[in-house]
Amino acid sequence: MDIEINDMAVLGVIKDVPSHQLAPEAWTTAENMRFQDGAAQKLLGDAQVFGTPSGAPHFAMPVRTPSGTMWPYVSLTKAFVWDGATHTDITRGGGGGANDYTAANTRDWNGTVFGGIAIFNNGADLPQFWATPVSGTDLANLTNFPSTERVKIMRSLGSYLVGLYVIDSGTHFGHMVHWSHKAAPGTIPSSWDHTNQAVDAGRSELPDVDSGLITDALALRGELMIYKESATWKMRFIGGRFVFGFSSVFDTSGILAPRCAALTADGTKHVVATQDDIISHNGNVATSVLTKRWRKTLFSRIDPVSYVNSFMMPNPIANEMWFCYPENGQSNPSRALIWNYKEGGISEAPITHRNFAIGDVTGVSAVTFDADVGTYDSLGPLDVYDNIQRRKVIILDPTNSRFYQLDSGSSRHGSEFSGVLQRLGLSVIGQKRDGGWIVDLQKKRLVTRIWPKVRGGPVDIRVGFQEVPDGTVTWQASKTFDPATQRFLDFTVSGVLPAVEFSSINVFTVDGYKISVVPLGDH
Repeated sequence: MDIEINDMAVLGVIKDVPSHQLAPEAWTTAENMRFQDGAAQKLLGDAQVFGTPSGAPHFAMPVRTPSGTMWPYVSLTKAFVWDGATHTDITRGGGGGANDYTAANTRDWNGTVFGGIAIFNNGADLPQFWATPVSGTDLANLTNFPSTERVKIMRSLGSYLVGLYVIDSGTHFGHMVHWSHKAAPGTIPSSWDHTNQAVDAGRSELPDVDSGLITDALALRGELMIYKESATWKMRFIGGRFVFGFSSVFDTSGILAPRCAALTADGTKHVVATQDDIISHNGNVATSVLTKRWRKTLFSRIDPVSYVNSFMMPNPIANEMWFCYPENGQSNPSRALIWNYKEGGISEAPITHRNFAIGDVTGVSAVTFDADVGTYDSLGPLDVYDNIQRRKVIILDPTNSRFYQLDSGSSRHGSEFSGVLQRLGLSVIGQKRDGGWIVDLQKKRLVTRIWPKVRGGPVDIRVGFQEVPDGTVTWQASKTFDPATQRFLDFTVSGVLPAVEFSSINVFTVDGYKISVVPLGDH
């Protein structure tokens, strides 16, 4: 009896249902894998870009210019820029002494590109602006910003700069929003004086003090979503005397930590890690991304102290969100939960980076379509038909002072890694005429052959069995399958509930598989 299983990406990994009760298309483990285009694919690696930084990069923000993209970035104390050829120190005043910055952690840095001007902020120093995007221009204290004021978060909304969580003369106002006077494109605001009725600058405090402090903010569809620890607000332009209006969006759902919200590639939704869930919302309606057991599994893994270093990283080209978090006992993010918000699959991967940026990448080589060999049908994930260098994810590794481009090559930080795709408790023994699956938890069965629908590779495949639901798996030795020369693998292994695993250090894609099963009688 042949059982054919396709639609590899439709369900992804499911943790809140016992394996023997899962649909055949679901997986129980997907490590260093992603679910995309109806298939399960091994993650690509990363490649070092931008040469060797002059300082450990903790935060970067690309700036578009008529001649290309500049990449200003900051360490905890200095600022630099990569112009495509050279790293240059652009710390205010040439750096040194009081001109150095005093950020304590990666998560302290944030900013925005305001009318083409990069604004950097860390909550401890005066906000910095880059007046002209050239290597010869240093950052400088933001002109007209109150000298006694600091803000933990700096964002832009239309023609206005917005500071959130105000620290005024050392006094913390954790519920306050302070916005500037409006500014023309290419200029900075002429005033932040909220007491001057002749300008638009103003302040407002969000009154729900029991919802925690303002933790982050991110624009969505022309409005600014303001995230507290357990509530979400909306800031929108209304004009007139009040300039901006504020309204509560979610009274009991906020954000886990700074940087834990990100915008989807189509610009229509935010994906947010809250205190106990991951949600997707359009500014009005929120839906949970995680099932019950996924929530329990994920939040039991996050370190209870270092959770503040977690962050949400979008991967626009792959339609993914990576929630990067420190596991128990770790200080910095060590693992990522990967969600494809177009197809729904969830997988996981270990990580080492602490931050990211998204922008244009130049000078990164790749295999072009014209230079490739073989047939079009045989092209793999590393083969490129049209090498788009826009909206690339750049991951920041301050520990090793490196920039890496995500999804580039087959190694991670120069080291090979394995992708593992596993399904335990495969309880089906056939299909009905209407396509429904026939499930049997008692019958012993013999697996004799597997027809893998695999691209790339070669890949190692092994088969095992559980004698009881959720029991110990007894695995047979793996066999190597090369899709370029083989169509199937023969096995002789028997038990009650089959288990199947695909793994390889090579880049591979699983579109489906067919397994030949012979019923042997009740166990």
